[in-house]
Amino acid sequence: MPRCLLTSFLTALALSAPSVLECEGMCSCGWQRDPRKALDGAVAVLAGVALDSLTLTPRSEVPRSGEAFLEAFNARVLIDSVWKGDVPDTLKVYTSEWGSGCGFRLELNHRYLLFLYRTSSGRLFATMCSLSQGTDNPHAAWLMQQLGPVIRRRAA
Repeated sequence: MPRCLLTSFLTALALSAPSVLECEGMCSCGWQRDPRKALDGAVAVLAGVALDSLTLTPRSEVPRSGEAFLEAFNARVLIDSVWKGDVPDTLKVYTSEWGSGCGFRLELNHRYLLFLYRTSSGRLFATMCSLSQGTDNPHAAWLMQQLGPVIRRRAA
């Protein structure tokens, strides 16, 4: 097969394949994929280690709004690097149910790059539709480089 034809075929195949985000739980996402634009659209962008695995948010703490599903689960994250946002060293991050709810899984002692957005009740939430990901993902190092300089690091 001529090189040009092979390249065209592989490009068409890649463009027609569903994204990983759509396949993981049939969550259809249309969020920003450009790191600088994603930084601009997020309320906070940071890296940190999950101090908890996700837990169910107590019903008494879930606001009674149309966005309540965004706060169904939560985990505390110890922040070590901040690219955007005024956040404390330890932050409770909220998310929805994973799979079709597009929630973002946080697991104890894993480090994450998080693009966070604010709910109508003021809480910060993560979604798998954003550029949030584990820092063990090879793409995360490239993303952090694209975000530019860190504006704050946690004192050791």
